Amino acid sequence: MNNQERKTKPELWKQIEELEQKLWFMEKFLETKGLLVEAEDYVEKAIQDTEELPFD
Repeated sequence: MNNQERKTKPELWKQIEELEQKLWFMEKFLETKGLLVEAEDYVEKAIQDTEELPFD
């Protein structure tokens, strides 16, 4: 990544806040549809599977 592609701290914090808001809306949607537990289980398994990959 070169210096032109790097983001400033305020830009990164704004991006983090936007992601948090999107995740909150997704969580509420899944909860409303009765799918939150299944989604959480899926995410946990996907993370676990990723951690077990033989990559550095």
